[in-house]
Amino acid sequence: MPWRTLGALALIIVGVGAVFVAVFGPTLAKSDTTQYITSQAAVTNVVNQAVADGNLAAAETYGLAFGSDPALVSSSSSGSGGSSGTWLVKEVDAKVGQQVKQGDVLATADTTDEQNALDLAQANLASSQAKYDADMGGPSSTDQQSAQLSITQAQQQLDSAKKSRDNTTSQNAIKLSQAQDAVSTAQTQLKTDRANNAPSTVTDADKQKITQAKQDLQLAKVQIQASNQQADQQVSSAQLSLQSAQNNATSQTAPATDQQIASDKASLLQAQQSVANAQQQLDGANITAPDAGTIVAVNVVAGATAPSGDAIELMTTELDVTADFPESDIPNLAVGQSATVTIRATGDAVPGTVTEVAPIAATSGSSSVVSYAVTVQLQSAPAKALPGMSAQVAVTISEADNVVAVPAIALIGTSGNYSVRVMAANGSVSVVPVQVGLVTTSLAEVKSGVSAGDTIVTGTATSLNSTTTSGTGAFPGAGLGGGGLGGGGFRGGTGTQRVVTAP
Repeated sequence: MPWRTLGALALIIVGVGAVFVAVFGPTLAKSDTTQYITSQAAVTNVVNQAVADGNLAAAETYGLAFGSDPALVSSSSSGSGGSSGTWLVKEVDAKVGQQVKQGDVLATADTTDEQNALDLAQANLASSQAKYDADMGGPSSTDQQSAQLSITQAQQQLDSAKKSRDNTTSQNAIKLSQAQDAVSTAQTQLKTDRANNAPSTVTDADKQKITQAKQDLQLAKVQIQASNQQADQQVSSAQLSLQSAQNNATSQTAPATDQQIASDKASLLQAQQSVANAQQQLDGANITAPDAGTIVAVNVVAGATAPSGDAIELMTTELDVTADFPESDIPNLAVGQSATVTIRATGDAVPGTVTEVAPIAATSGSSSVVSYAVTVQLQSAPAKALPGMSAQVAVTISEADNVVAVPAIALIGTSGNYSVRVMAANGSVSVVPVQVGLVTTSLAEVKSGVSAGDTIVTGTATSLNSTTTSGTGAFPGAGLGGGGLGGGGFRGGTGTQRVVTAP
């Protein structure tokens, strides 16, 4: 029974006692003695709690799918995740109701395409890394030697082309001179034969020789021009090759620019991300349990393509409870406060922690009671506790540990000006001013005025024999429980309430 209920019951008991005295007191009063109901001040813990009812629920329910991170399943939909891509299911090792541990493999899919994508991404990464390292390190000695060798070879080709051109030019000059000499010789022979009055047949033959010599000279000029041009072109080509080799050497042996290194780095980072994405996709071929829990749905079959939605749903073993607290309690509730959850079906009282206080009222319809949902996570739920079970939630708002306390009903006066009635050893009663601290519906912390062990008067009765009643808690007559739950109380211990006859 919660302490708030117990405190209220205590007040009812005291009220009934007062009515009894008022009605039957005059009949029973046959002496001038007064009988007092008393309890002792004691050192204990005074606890102020807010109490409400709720139901247990799984702390988390995950929607699991191939190629996707676990997604929390909302209460209004079948899932919030879903498989990315197309997956051919190979094995399914999960069944509805199965208990699994964190990291257990629940289902696997074919990875042929994903492995090929990863291999390609890793090859591209190796190439990008090599380019970046080379540019960062500058040209190697091998690069420098290669560049110099290219220049040397190009220079040798140019020298050879120039020499070949010179030889060709000299040979062509000789050929031209010979062709010109042949024309001159033929012309001289014609003049000689004419001077000697040679027959026409001779002079005609001389003319033919002149014509042939001129034709040979013309052909030689054409051939010589072509040959010289070809030699010049070979030299020009060799010169271009030398210039290209020199330019390449400069490029190969010069350090990379800042822009080139930045470009290399960007390419490297992109390649690394591609590998990470490919690896993540490959890892997504295995569905593993993100937490310990119970399988509540299996939507995949081996040999078939996985659906677009959640393949498997997992409900964690951790439990929490959500209870609606009245608006008057909400200003005193906050995330991180300790709480006690009493599970009605099992009778277990489990410690917990407030994890959420809803910012929006849970009241619906025309109800005049405004309440807010408060979620408390259980630290260690008993094995028999199941989602849906009803529970009482007691959130500790404030607490004073190891303090002197008296029943709250013993206080006389108003806030800031309290007193209690203290009974001395001889039975006399005096009113003693006290300074109070934390006050609950059942207990009041006393900072000064009384000490532990003092006899505190909590009520009066007339013409009753002196009796002693006992019960659990420091003040059982005031409706206090041994566990200190509800509106406040002593935690543990036993105590007595006495009815004492005083003169």
